[in-house]
Amino acid sequence: MPYPTRSPHAPTESHLLAALPLDEYDRILAHADIKSLKLRDVLYRPGSPLDYVYFPRSGALSTILIIVDGQSAEVAAVGIAVMIGIPAFLGAEASSVQVICQIPGEVARMPVSAFAGEGRRGGPLHEVLSRYT
Repeated sequence: MPYPTRSPHAPTESHLLAALPLDEYDRILAHADIKSLKLRDVLYRPGSPLDYVYFPRSGALSTILIIVDGQSAEVAAVGIAVMIGIPAFLGAEASSVQVICQIPGEVARMPVSAFAGEGRRGGPLHEVLSRYT
């Protein structure tokens, strides 16, 4: 799929990625693929490895906390202004929550290995995510 547009006002753009300088944006997107999500698609399960980080381009995702006795509670509903996978940015290797698609859309999906390499570089992505968290 083609790279997303860079306008933060476009209906299919990650606000975090749109905040990057063009050269950084292009480098990040070179490591990502665009994935369409359907209703109830699961991105993370509690205890599962954080294999990817996701930059929503459209739609909405729910972060759900699963309590020990099996009950659950939605703790966040998010869209294009966020990154899914902040625990990976903070050094975690596994998810503590479930993340599912609530409104179908698209995400830019980046392997955590490439994301970690960008984090070690420092630079604009690290700065944008530090302000976000």
